[in-house]
Amino acid sequence: MKLTIFLLSCLALSTADDTVSVDSIEDAVVYLEASTGAMLDWITNITETHLLNEQGSDFKPVIRGILGVVEPHFCPVETRKCNPTENWLFGCKCKKEFRSLGGECKKKPCQLFRHYKEKGPESLSSFVNADSYEEKFRIIMEYVINPTSRALCECPGMIGASINCARKYDGTLFEMAPNMDGQRFYRIVNNLDWKSMKKLLDTFVSAGCGQRNGKDCVAEISNMWIQLGTMLDNTFSGEDSCMSMIRMDDALVNYINTIASFNENSTLNEIVDSFVEVTVDLEREAMCDPDCAGEMNNRFYSCCTKHLMEVASSKSMRKIYLKLFKNIWSKVMKFEGSVPNMNNALKKYLTVYDLDGLCGDATDVYGAKNQMCDALEA
Repeated sequence: MKLTIFLLSCLALSTADDTVSVDSIEDAVVYLEASTGAMLDWITNITETHLLNEQGSDFKPVIRGILGVVEPHFCPVETRKCNPTENWLFGCKCKKEFRSLGGECKKKPCQLFRHYKEKGPESLSSFVNADSYEEKFRIIMEYVINPTSRALCECPGMIGASINCARKYDGTLFEMAPNMDGQRFYRIVNNLDWKSMKKLLDTFVSAGCGQRNGKDCVAEISNMWIQLGTMLDNTFSGEDSCMSMIRMDDALVNYINTIASFNENSTLNEIVDSFVEVTVDLEREAMCDPDCAGEMNNRFYSCCTKHLMEVASSKSMRKIYLKLFKNIWSKVMKFEGSVPNMNNALKKYLTVYDLDGLCGDATDVYGAKNQMCDALEA
């Protein structure tokens, strides 16, 4: 259960200095609810101010106009020759990349675009007006994550095609919109380790697709995130149960105080080491409590999530993470000095992906689930 991913996103949006301090689980819940609320207020403000009409039933005219302009680039007319003027957004090389996918896969960008265009107002309005985090997470999964995941599962070649669109970009967007930072785009494109990036994306997509134990993995992983929404609802309503962060008490208090303590004087290694320490502690508290491990296992851990977590924490993937970090640090961002050594911190962080090892003697429910899944795959 990657609880910390959601928590960190909330805290990052709300913590501006190191003066924040919580002394009890009650303070922690209040602070977390305020942080989460600030993030939702930000999304709601953007949606109501810039995206949807007053009724929330359609996009604003300017958004409709933009969608109408770019739709032909996602849904191009099949022609033998590519006209650069007509394909100014993505360019002719990108059009060729997706056309080469053939069959239904070359149509996927258009299908996804029209899905977001047609369902966008409904999904955004439903998200803003949803009364619970469980429902908000369900809407995100149903309208955004699942359609994209299924498209990539059906047509994984879209990853390579999209990367080549960036690497070989020959559109004229930056000439038409000089206020956009074309130099930054080309700096990233020319220096990013695309081979490692493609391997990373290909591996994650492959690991999250298909079926395991007769269950659809896209749906299983989606349900895991919806369960996190349920946990937030229970936490903010004051319910002290297995599906509530209130039971995590000191681990949650320490996590919030540690993240809030980071400031401009903190070195990267200090931040990473402290973050990893409190993250592992929080995940252990969340997943390994003997009184709650059974319920957490049933709600968050399946053969699909087990496989995904094993792939994500594999030795080959650790090498890719470190290689990309070094590449981005030195070649893309061009920071001065030697690249910080993240090897030990990464290795420790990835222990949360091995729940049986993380929990040790505290519970055997994850080990039993692992054995069952392995037997089914044999």
